[in-house]
Amino acid sequence: MHLRWLLPLLFALAVLMPVRASACMCNIQDKPEEVVQRSEAIFRGRVVSITRTGRFTFGKWSSVPRVVRFEVITAWKGPAEAELAVGDSFPDGCGMPFQEGVEYIVFAAPRPSGGVLWTSMCHHTQEFSPTAEYVKYVEAHLPPLPLKPKGSSNESSCSSTGAHALPPVLLLIAGQLVLLSWRARRAATR
Repeated sequence: MHLRWLLPLLFALAVLMPVRASACMCNIQDKPEEVVQRSEAIFRGRVVSITRTGRFTFGKWSSVPRVVRFEVITAWKGPAEAELAVGDSFPDGCGMPFQEGVEYIVFAAPRPSGGVLWTSMCHHTQEFSPTAEYVKYVEAHLPPLPLKPKGSSNESSCSSTGAHALPPVLLLIAGQLVLLSWRARRAATR
């Protein structure tokens, strides 16, 4: 194979590689105080519904963002609503394998692209257990917030618009710049 096809081939493989082939990379050694500090919302909730919100596809790369609705049992930080919706991208990336009817302690932060609450395994969201390190820390250091009755205010909503559009677009632009630079250098040496 000629060298001139190597860069476009590597670029095509990078763009067309499915997301599931990449492992979730996050710092699982975070201290509970660090997780609490960077979370905008912390609550214990039972999953009442999981809704797929759309599919973004670029070549063979795709993601199925979801909205997970929780019946909030206890809120320690953030909106103190009786029901909250949080974005998630399972099964791609670091999304959580949420199950309806199961209780979780949720650590969520707004997505930079849309400001909606978002969570993942990297946020340290996990199935609720009163003996878990993060649960014990939260219960010992944060007072519970009084919950607003369901329907008393605008319920938190979650949208996935543009949630996964940025990484492949940046990859495409970077690949094109590398290809143009390579062609310009090659043309200059002739």
